[in-house]
Amino acid sequence: MWKGRFFRLDDHIERFQASMRGLRMSLPYSSAEIAEILMECVRRSGLRDAYVQMICTRGVPPHGTRDPRLCENRFYVFAQPFVWIANDE
Repeated sequence: MWKGRFFRLDDHIERFQASMRGLRMSLPYSSAEIAEILMECVRRSGLRDAYVQMICTRGVPPHGTRDPRLCENRFYVFAQPFVWIANDE
């Protein structure tokens, strides 16, 4: 996020969802809902320039099984202040 705006958010979400399909993971959120979650995260942080990340984990399988297909996938989002790691030199 830069100056209060995401760069190519739809492309990032589309690529994220393609990765989830490739890993045979799923989320109960549409593209629009993911975008809203990301925007709400940044809104609550109060940041205008931020690194925003969305993550999906496999989750934990039900007790008594180790079958990853039975896991409830978990969706996480965080925003942290954007910082420059290189100077002009």
